[in-house]
Amino acid sequence: MISFHTIRVALAALFVLGTPSYAQTEVSIGVFRVIEQPRIVDGKEILVEVLEPADSAGPGTKLTYRISLDNQDDVPATDISMVLPVDKNVTYLENSLSASTTLTDAVSVDGGATYGNLSDLTVAENEKTRPATVDDITNLKFEVPELAAGEKATIDYSITVD
Repeated sequence: MISFHTIRVALAALFVLGTPSYAQTEVSIGVFRVIEQPRIVDGKEILVEVLEPADSAGPGTKLTYRISLDNQDDVPATDISMVLPVDKNVTYLENSLSASTTLTDAVSVDGGATYGNLSDLTVAENEKTRPATVDDITNLKFEVPELAAGEKATIDYSITVD
């Protein structure tokens, strides 16, 4: 079982906000369990995925991390860079990244020493190298080039608990 109270604090401490224009940008992180709830749409009941706050999770649970950015200043925030560790007890879900703003993303498989696209990275194993897989990811890196004055944005990605 993983508890998220301390993980949220640790993740928040790992953000590096480079804002040459000195804009005040608030960053918050939430951890959510994805659940399906019935809804009536056009007279038919359908199941929709909703996010419910998660304080803990067991093996096999899918969780979504939501990073919220809020530029509370009257000037753009630029060069916002976030580096997040991926706990060894979870697996990042490939292609789960979505964002409401323009960003670039990269992963690391060596504890944050180097970053790139997963398909371009390799791992040394038994005196040989092999292509890296999602199980090898140790860190995520997101870079937002600019967040306009007063703009809010979200970045979501999902993991499963091993």
